[in-house]
Amino acid sequence: MRLQPSIAALCFFLAAAFGQSNQPTSLTHYQNGERHFAEHNYMDAANEFREALNGDLDPKWIEVWSHIQLGKIFEQTAQHERALNEFRLAVATRDNTRGAQDQAASYLSHEEPLDVRPLPAGVYRPGAGVFGPEPTRRIQPEYSEEARRAGLEGTVFVSGVIAEDGSPRDLRVTASLGLGLDEKALEAVQQWRFAPGTSAGRPVPVIASVAVDFLLPDKLSRWHLMKAGFQAPVGASRPVFQTAYYPPGAGISAVAIDEGWVLSAIRRMATATLSFDVDEHGSPVNFRVLKASLPIWGDEAISLVSGWRFTPGVKDGVPVSVPCTLDLIWGQKVFNAGTLLQVREAMNAQSTIVPAPSPDVFGALKVLSTALPSYPDEARRANLEGNVKLNLLIGEDGIPKDIHVVEPVGMGLDEKAVEAISQWRFQPALVNGRATPVSIVIEVFFRLSDNAPTAVILP
Repeated sequence: MRLQPSIAALCFFLAAAFGQSNQPTSLTHYQNGERHFAEHNYMDAANEFREALNGDLDPKWIEVWSHIQLGKIFEQTAQHERALNEFRLAVATRDNTRGAQDQAASYLSHEEPLDVRPLPAGVYRPGAGVFGPEPTRRIQPEYSEEARRAGLEGTVFVSGVIAEDGSPRDLRVTASLGLGLDEKALEAVQQWRFAPGTSAGRPVPVIASVAVDFLLPDKLSRWHLMKAGFQAPVGASRPVFQTAYYPPGAGISAVAIDEGWVLSAIRRMATATLSFDVDEHGSPVNFRVLKASLPIWGDEAISLVSGWRFTPGVKDGVPVSVPCTLDLIWGQKVFNAGTLLQVREAMNAQSTIVPAPSPDVFGALKVLSTALPSYPDEARRANLEGNVKLNLLIGEDGIPKDIHVVEPVGMGLDEKAVEAISQWRFQPALVNGRATPVSIVIEVFFRLSDNAPTAVILP
């Protein structure tokens, strides 16, 4: 990413003020690095940013921004651990010139879901003189049959302890994809080997997070499925993907073609998060657009998914309707590890379509009773933690309705969150003295170290 125009102008002003020098300054190297980065010449850009860090570091902000730029280069070239290290170094400078700290923290929050469990005795975290481990042998994960059939792509984050001999243990999933890919990621990382982390020059066990990417290099469509979550009723199985057709080429209607050309020209992506029900016949019905980069992309995503088919969920031997949530991207045909970072940024930037209640309504809404979800055995066995975000309507009677998963986690956590929140009861919101339905968002936190999951209403 280029510096903001104001920072680029500052570069020029300072260069003119200090005049020319026989030895290139940090500022000169930084400007050269920016130019190479804009030209996608990542090798020369990285060399220039390193030279900037080895120079006079004048002005001071060059240190933090050089680390950020190096982090972006490593991310673009699929060197996740090195990218994370640069973003951590940027945070360590505590320099927030032009929002540098915010940007570095944002990258870390997207890339590195925190493993918040208490550290076992003798295990370290990176930082404060402790250097994290680096992979020396990677085993590529296999695709699950259903995930390949669904066309699911994305990243599973796995956290664990890397021992002094470089072997991983106590692995758990900290960011899930579902459809069997979480299990495949754990199987692969269990076979990885690392150069161990160190403290004072000696190997020590260090907790680390790694990204396991799942990509389909033979993709012929610009549409991509990035996440799938089902909220099956208690005692019911979830639906299973049977067919997911992705049209070759643009794959959009004439109404969206102009917008598609613009996005292609500027190398951006369109996004949509859909909620719908898989009915008793395995067909998607009752579509709702939860989020989208623009409203038109919600309509295009519905047109795509309406032709997909599933094996329906079953309860007591009878097919049942099950809610589903999908994250979809429209962009370039073939993704790589660098593209996945852009995908996460794009999904975080999309706009919520569901209107939020006013602050006055929030102030009037009171919780009368709650129920907390239990931890599913499947998620506990996989050591999966995460936050499930729900959008729901509080009716005039104070009972939750139309509960949809906005941000799923998988492995039964989504279903348990829906099951629990559906039992909450509220004092109806009053507007001008009358009970009024309102839409709210609740986030349910699942942590293995807690006695029970917790939930909060988001403003």
